[in-house]
Amino acid sequence: HIAALRDRIAGEGILCVLTDPQTSPDLTALVIDGTGAGTAMADPDGQTLAAGPDLYATLIKGVATALQECLG
Repeated sequence: HIAALRDRIAGEGILCVLTDPQTSPDLTALVIDGTGAGTAMADPDGQTLAAGPDLYATLIKGVATALQECLG
């Protein structure tokens, strides 16, 4: 399965692989090894964010920032 993921990343020209807080950094590194893709951690569920009225805006800004940093 890892080889298939690598082939897809490289074959489709994927530049960035987003992970979530539960994803193992070692697994992510293994998957993207040799593909040229970067990686960034995003928290699409807001699990690492404090509850409150700004949660959604903070969540969206965090995902956008992770993408921006990964795509450089």
